[in-house]
Amino acid sequence: MSNKKSLYIDTEALSTLALVEARLISPVTHLMNEEEAFTVDSSQMYKGVPFPFSFVLAPKGNKNHHTLMTLKQGEVIDLINQKKKVRRTHSKKHIQDRPKTTPIQYLRYK
Repeated sequence: MSNKKSLYIDTEALSTLALVEARLISPVTHLMNEEEAFTVDSSQMYKGVPFPFSFVLAPKGNKNHHTLMTLKQGEVIDLINQKKKVRRTHSKKHIQDRPKTTPIQYLRYK
């Protein structure tokens, strides 16, 4: 039995990640870490540029929630879109479990 973990993402999230990877969403070059996300959410600015929202991966659903709740730093995660593995990434930071919100997992996307 495989111990690999997966997050199921929609095509919109996959496309947005591709735009970031191609550096087409300036000044974003990666998924934001906790500090960057907090700063953007508080100030609506990122690297001196107006930016309306933090850029994190927070997939919805029970399977994703379970994966996020059991994920450890540095663990390998497969990103799944339309039942196909589309990318492999590594957990960068532990879950931020904030009251009344969905847990957010910051990932290093590469």
